[in-house]
Amino acid sequence: MRVRLLGPVELTNGDGAPVAIAAGKRRAVLAVLALELNQVVPIDRLLDLIWDGDPPPRARTAVQGHVSALRRLLSDGGSGLELATREPGYALLGTADDVDLYLFRSLAEQASGAVDDRAAAGLLGRALALWRGTPLSDLPSATLRDEVAARLGQARLAALEGWAERKVRLTEGRDTVPELEEAVRAEPFREPLVRLLLLALHQADRRPAALDLYHRTRKLLDTELGVDPGTPLRAAYETVLRAGPPTPPPPPPLPVPRRPAPAQLPREAAGFVGRATELGALGAAQGLVLVVGPAGVGKTALTLRWAYRSVAAFPDGQLFADLRGFSAGSPVSAASVLSGFLRALGAADGSIPADLDERVALYRSLLAGRRVLVVLDNVRTVGDVLPLLPSGPGCSTVVTSRNLLGGLVAREGAAVVRVEALPPEESRALLARTVGPERIAAEAAASAELVRLCEGLPLALRVAGARLAMRAGWTVSELVTDLSDEQARLSVLTTDDADSGVEAALRLSYRVLPEPAAELFRLLGLHPGADVDAWTAAALSGQSLADARRSLTDLVSAHLLQETSTGRFARHDLVRLYTVRLAEQDLSAQERDRALDRLLDYYLDVTATAAEPLIAQKHLLHRPPVPPAAGTPPLAGGADASAAWFRTEVAAAQALVTSSADGPRADRAWRVLSRAYGNSAYEALALRLIGQFQRELGQEAEAAQSLRQSLSIYAQLGDRTEAAAVATLLGVEERDGGQAASPGADTSG
Repeated sequence: MRVRLLGPVELTNGDGAPVAIAAGKRRAVLAVLALELNQVVPIDRLLDLIWDGDPPPRARTAVQGHVSALRRLLSDGGSGLELATREPGYALLGTADDVDLYLFRSLAEQASGAVDDRAAAGLLGRALALWRGTPLSDLPSATLRDEVAARLGQARLAALEGWAERKVRLTEGRDTVPELEEAVRAEPFREPLVRLLLLALHQADRRPAALDLYHRTRKLLDTELGVDPGTPLRAAYETVLRAGPPTPPPPPPLPVPRRPAPAQLPREAAGFVGRATELGALGAAQGLVLVVGPAGVGKTALTLRWAYRSVAAFPDGQLFADLRGFSAGSPVSAASVLSGFLRALGAADGSIPADLDERVALYRSLLAGRRVLVVLDNVRTVGDVLPLLPSGPGCSTVVTSRNLLGGLVAREGAAVVRVEALPPEESRALLARTVGPERIAAEAAASAELVRLCEGLPLALRVAGARLAMRAGWTVSELVTDLSDEQARLSVLTTDDADSGVEAALRLSYRVLPEPAAELFRLLGLHPGADVDAWTAAALSGQSLADARRSLTDLVSAHLLQETSTGRFARHDLVRLYTVRLAEQDLSAQERDRALDRLLDYYLDVTATAAEPLIAQKHLLHRPPVPPAAGTPPLAGGADASAAWFRTEVAAAQALVTSSADGPRADRAWRVLSRAYGNSAYEALALRLIGQFQRELGQEAEAAQSLRQSLSIYAQLGDRTEAAAVATLLGVEERDGGQAASPGADTSG
């Protein structure tokens, strides 16, 4: 969709057809927000502009209603525009191509930097063609119709003068006469316009009309203002007076075949939705931009969406190369990419140097003074892309990567656009584009669950949508049932082309990891928790703490982990399932056993440290015979720090114990929770500690159950002191001669 302000205000769809907005005030809201694209417009300013400084009492409510209606229009039309609420008002987010005024300004700015008159005239001609009449002419606000529109009109006159100036210098002034005559009628005192019309009339073989124009203007200036024409206008008059009839221009030379400007952008993906914020960030960035995000998140689709909408800003062409940094085959070399780029820019095969540095120099020379967009897709390392960066100010380069190419930011000053998972609304919209909105709406709850299972990942959503689209009789609920099976989810999210699904995308990210990071990634499939810290990663992998931190950083850079808070690293669920599969397929039984042994020893050691400030029975705390090689996290802060650690780690520790309780690690597994060697005292203590931690986590029912089991064991052991302490925790009074009891406890004897 595009907002058109350079005439009556319109919203047009992708085919250019107007979208009806009957309410004048609603069009005014759209116009004000579009006038300040990507800027927050305070609500008070909106009210003043729309109601000419005198808003009625319910004006705020009315604006909220107009904003809601406009949001629906933009959403239903699949627009790249987003109408966002931003304190203290609203912002319309989009690119220059989304609003004709901003496209006009972009073309005019490009023309001002063009050294070639013909190129500048072409750009300004395209800019002027965007005007359909008086801007904002149909709005009910006098402030917008008069004051704002007048400022826009001055910008048009400046562009008209620039266009006519260049056409006159090209001796093509006759093409400008109709537009200049209309402009001079409206602005008879504007001498630059009169001068250009005078010269254009002369070039159009209308010398008498040109001389008459000068005499009428001189009389008008004298009568109305008491001044004479300025020096530029007088000089133009004298030129025409002395020149006599113009010499006919020579016949144009025979056309020389010219290589077309490169247009190498691949076909844009169908069904693109949302991403208004990211598109706005791409539009606002200058020069070099790095688009980063995990596999399957839609980096290339976003880049192509922006690139196609910005083609007008790059009249000298668009170059595209997939460097295949994460593909199954070998990456494409910079030398090979340069060879293709040089041919596209007009270099003959025989003139392409063999030396890489010479190719780079020729490439940058050919781009000098041109406005070319360079898109470098699937880049793995900074070194792969440096030879391909243009050096001139007129070009822009967009690099997409799964890796955080920090060197490109630090060394080359690249702007960064991060691409994350789609929010639920946009995820549903993407599904609806693939499957059909009626089918999604008919199973709203199942569709919401499908979005959750796909985690907002466009690749997963497209694969799921394709499965539904290919099987018309299959319900969304049936697909959700299949995806709910964690063992099968990655297989369900695979297309007939096995290299196009979610697992394939993750595999390509995994295979290019440094080996220490790849090893840790595999081993994370054995860890049952939602996230890990560096100490846990070190214990699991057997790496030193410093090496584990480096591996975690590599995994974050590859967008396979996210640092959710300081020192904690989490996996998306689809990534977790992939690590589980890797652990099953790529690790030997011995490797799994050793990793689990290290992990259990680590938890045995750190839980003893954490429990020490919380309990009096320190003799019951057992540590592994050999401390973890990487050590354990410092828990300075006494009981509070220990309780905080348990709140973070207890779920993972319990899950690990449960998975190991019946195997050869049962002794250490139960010791992690102080329930070892069949010792009932340990079991009672473990249940008491678990109950206390569950209570701190707000799990009251589970806490009560754990404490009752602990109380029952202490009663059987005859340990009145500990039983009384647990009973106090439960709120049960001592009875039966000081013997604490609980439901189900054996209090006899």
